[in-house]
Amino acid sequence: MTLRTVLLSLQALLSAAEPDDPQDAVVAKQYKEHPELFRQTATHWTFIYAGGTCIIPAYIRAFYVYIYIYIFFLLKYSFILIL
Repeated sequence: MTLRTVLLSLQALLSAAEPDDPQDAVVAKQYKEHPELFRQTATHWTFIYAGGTCIIPAYIRAFYVYIYIYIFFLLKYSFILIL
């Protein structure tokens, strides 16, 4: 199997949703039963982890930034305390 084959297979999986034969049953159920919630969740994760465009109010974005900074410092200083 070559890298090209793997990437083409991945592209095919991502471009054609198969809710009747899912990789993740929970996501497939949400896709079928609550499509608007599925779209909102996918938009959220795209924004957070892929840096995609997303319409999120400024106060929510500020909250995420605050949480990430808090977690960063919590992990940083808890690691120092462990040593």
